[in-house]
Amino acid sequence: MELKNLLNADTLMQNHKNKVTGEHVTNIVLNKNYFVAHSIYFAETLRVFKDKAKTQQLIEGVNYIFSEIDSIASEMSNKDCYRAIVFLTPITEAYIDYWSYGDIISAETLNDLIVEINTGVETLNELSQQLTTLNKNLNLHIQNKAAHGASVSPQKNTLALRNDKGIIKTATPQEFNDAVNLGSQTQAIQTVKTELQDSINEARTEILNEIDIVDKRLKIKEPVLKVEDFYPEGFDPLSATPEELEEVNQNATIALNALTESTQNYHNVVRNKNASITVPEAVDDTDAINKQTLIATINSRIAELINNAPEELDTLKELADALQNNETAIAAINTALANRYTKEECDNKFLQKAQFTLTGTTLEINF
Repeated sequence: MELKNLLNADTLMQNHKNKVTGEHVTNIVLNKNYFVAHSIYFAETLRVFKDKAKTQQLIEGVNYIFSEIDSIASEMSNKDCYRAIVFLTPITEAYIDYWSYGDIISAETLNDLIVEINTGVETLNELSQQLTTLNKNLNLHIQNKAAHGASVSPQKNTLALRNDKGIIKTATPQEFNDAVNLGSQTQAIQTVKTELQDSINEARTEILNEIDIVDKRLKIKEPVLKVEDFYPEGFDPLSATPEELEEVNQNATIALNALTESTQNYHNVVRNKNASITVPEAVDDTDAINKQTLIATINSRIAELINNAPEELDTLKELADALQNNETAIAAINTALANRYTKEECDNKFLQKAQFTLTGTTLEINF
């Protein structure tokens, strides 16, 4: 819809811009107002023709009449001014000439506004047409499985078209919210596997090192526990003062000795600083004994062996020396022992000389 252009007020019909010629009228409906394009016209100037060449003029009062009188314009100009005409006889088109009264308000401002409105209307019509086209294309796009511009291969800024297997191709992801393809997933899994294998190998090396350390300690190549093992957590001996290091070493040594000298039940045995094992008093024959018990037992057995012998003869060495110093006496003893009768010889001699007489229950022996 195009709005009418307006003209400035011209009460004396002196502005020739207000003279309108050949305004084309179509779609004429009988007995209905037709408003002229330029608002108000002077009745005495209106001429109506059936043809563009203006050879067939219509008669006012017979073929048409004035309509919609404008009282203000009529009063201001002292002439009859109207806004519309009414056709009384049927015609298909008409051409009219008239002198426009114009508008009291500045027509330039109003016409600029009208131009803007008409431009907006044109733009709106264009947008409406574009919207119609877009809706049509959208419907075609919805109905078309292979949309225009779609691609099976991963290309930038294109619609994604599924292939004949229904699969969508996608490029390697760059952002966290990008879709991931199988290749990227496989590579990511392989990367994780590699990192995991590296971690496993590193942990395996550390464990083997720990096992080697434990093995050395079990074989007494290295102590199972050291004073350094009882340092406070986070303590750095290299940055400590000599006084601090001495105090920490004393406390760590006390803790180490307390652990290695412990004999509590059901507790792993830890070798002490001498690489030995601390054990309590033995109870059963299969119990391990400590050095104190061993020394006490030996001393007891030695005391039993000496059996209150005088101090000068309470060792084997002293006995040997005494025997060596008395070899003559010993020889005499040996000779005497050699000349002694044996029990068998004594029994034979006794039987040869003895006479036995048994009287009743009494045995009498005579030599």
